Amino acid sequence: MFIVHRKSQQEKRMLTFFEFETVKGSQKMAELASLFTEDMVLQSDEKNVIFGSCQPGESIELFIKNTIYQAKVTETGWRVEIGPFSQEKAVLMIIKADRKVIFKGRIHFGDVYLLAGQSNMEFSMKDELNFERESQNFTENDQAVYFFQMIDKNSSMFEANAGTRKWQKLSGKNLASLSGIGYYFQKKLMEKRDRPIGLIELAKGGTSASCWLDKKRLQKDQGLERIYWEPYSVRTACVSPAQQNNELCQYKKTLGKYADDKARLQEANPDWKPEKIKEKLGGTPWPPPLFKDSIYRPGGLFEKFVRSLAPYRIKAVIWYQGEEDAPFFEYYERLLTQLIENWRELWQCADLPFYIVQLPRYAPPLQGSWAGIREQQQRAAKKMKHVQLISTIDCGEKNNIHPVDKSVIGTRLAEFILAGEAARVPKISAFIFTNNTLRLVFDNLTFSHTEELLKSFQIFQGEKSRTIKDIHLIDQNTVELVVEESYNELTYSFADFPMNILKNEKNVPLAPFRIFLP
Repeated sequence: MFIVHRKSQQEKRMLTFFEFETVKGSQKMAELASLFTEDMVLQSDEKNVIFGSCQPGESIELFIKNTIYQAKVTETGWRVEIGPFSQEKAVLMIIKADRKVIFKGRIHFGDVYLLAGQSNMEFSMKDELNFERESQNFTENDQAVYFFQMIDKNSSMFEANAGTRKWQKLSGKNLASLSGIGYYFQKKLMEKRDRPIGLIELAKGGTSASCWLDKKRLQKDQGLERIYWEPYSVRTACVSPAQQNNELCQYKKTLGKYADDKARLQEANPDWKPEKIKEKLGGTPWPPPLFKDSIYRPGGLFEKFVRSLAPYRIKAVIWYQGEEDAPFFEYYERLLTQLIENWRELWQCADLPFYIVQLPRYAPPLQGSWAGIREQQQRAAKKMKHVQLISTIDCGEKNNIHPVDKSVIGTRLAEFILAGEAARVPKISAFIFTNNTLRLVFDNLTFSHTEELLKSFQIFQGEKSRTIKDIHLIDQNTVELVVEESYNELTYSFADFPMNILKNEKNVPLAPFRIFLP
């Protein structure tokens, strides 16, 4: 007697799926978006969208974990939603277009983070303070950390060329090219979590936040349009391409001369610190002249990179930017808010988490501008849900806009993510104002003596500084300032490069603030 097993429709599809055909002739094949390469990390426990380009009428199928998915094909390309799947390493995925294999390789499910911003996020490990130590001590073991660089770090300051277009497993050989912030971020995460980590780097030095959002949003906000869009629009309309090119060539010559002078000065004075070089030569000539296709134009990098990145599923955005917008710090809350809303809309994720790195200490040419940017970052974070401000006021270098130690910031970012809702963020929770006393109540911040407090707080009446006559500890979370003169403003570390920083028991600093009193 023979027992006949009837195959299910799914089994028949599986058998048919694995009847691969080879590509014949020069017919243009369907393609995946550049982010989808072997060793990609997809967000675990979430549905993921795989997408790409194709010819009208093509049939796209995807196989993963014993399941076949049929892609939706439109005039603009194809996309297929898969999952959700739990965290896992080395999962086989196959994609076919009209029965021809266009992808076959291993992928991973874990946590994916977008590292975005300007030069301090772009800053590579090879230039980081502790690179030699970290590279010597680095061991791959079985860690599953992968990174993808959207922009080629070898691009000149005038270009933003696409990166390597492949996911790389972090190793001793490529450690030098990884973002310093990203390196310490993943290092701390991997100490506590055994799951694949994917880091997508999307950063370019010297870029305003206006470069990273849709220009239509700038044009709808009168203030942002006047500050960011109109100068570009007027310049490109009124200055001929030939003149723009001449100005750019002249700028490159000026920049080249500055680099040569700096190199000669460093060679002649090897013991000079960066601030001494800067004192002698001045800062790097900046900004470059705007031209039509400049990477610094409003909306330019949004169109080239951000729009094509979505809807690749990510767990959170780590945003380290603001230095370039310091001259117009009064507008930064609006600018950052627009960017967050824009990206959440693009990713179709209203609660996409953002972790904002509040700018560290620095003494900029425009006095007060970095203190102003920090305040604007704090306002944006306070009013928006799922936006966490990471204070770094205990970091930074007075005369170096690119501090070389990235360990504290990268580690602190990971600690906040690991802690989640339980993160102990020191902050002022209440204040009680009387004629000659001001009582301040803090959360997640305790005090044992008053000496540090006298140095940290300042009182003003308009622009005139007032004297804090005395300070009392009411309890470990509450202090009372005694001021006999009239005053209407209290500040804590509200300066570009403040010296007296208050921290809690987790070594997290209290973010600078100022309070205007009635």
